[in-house]
Amino acid sequence: PAVNGVVESSDYTSITVDFTVDGGGATPACVLSIAGIGQDNRNCGHLQVGGLELGKNYTYTLTATNAAGTGTKTGNIATKTLSGTVHCVTANPGVNCSSGIGIYSNSRQQQSEAVGDAKNGARFEVYCKKAGTKGDQGGPEINAAGSNNQKKSSMWVRITYQGVSYIPFAWINLDNNDNINALPDCK
Repeated sequence: PAVNGVVESSDYTSITVDFTVDGGGATPACVLSIAGIGQDNRNCGHLQVGGLELGKNYTYTLTATNAAGTGTKTGNIATKTLSGTVHCVTANPGVNCSSGIGIYSNSRQQQSEAVGDAKNGARFEVYCKKAGTKGDQGGPEINAAGSNNQKKSSMWVRITYQGVSYIPFAWINLDNNDNINALPDCK
């Protein structure tokens, strides 16, 4: 079989390959695979592998097999990156944004795990989401009371800030219309 017309696309956590196959008169079976991660064999012509990390380059193999033999194409494509902007602007005297929003080495407000602060407007690339846990400065749900449209969430997002760090989702707005479900779970 001959694999032709390969068109690659990606989103945040998956790659898709559209293609045609000339099976020489025999119907082929097709597989899109990423070594060690996953594969799809549902539809010759349109295959997708998900469960990928954001902003990472992946090498895939596309294989079409029938009684006459095997045709193979390989390629590289990166998943999309996703960023967010810290939003802390308030007229509420109980919320002070002047020192910024805490960034932590884990998904909780634990003073011993504080690594820095993010000021309003700071931008970060985000990688995954993680449920918050109780810390010495409060419970798992963070409330941006008086700011960021009163956003509440017990989720945190991983960013790179002095290594692997986390910021409360309540204080960062993602560039994808704030859809945290587009992020994979942190491993």
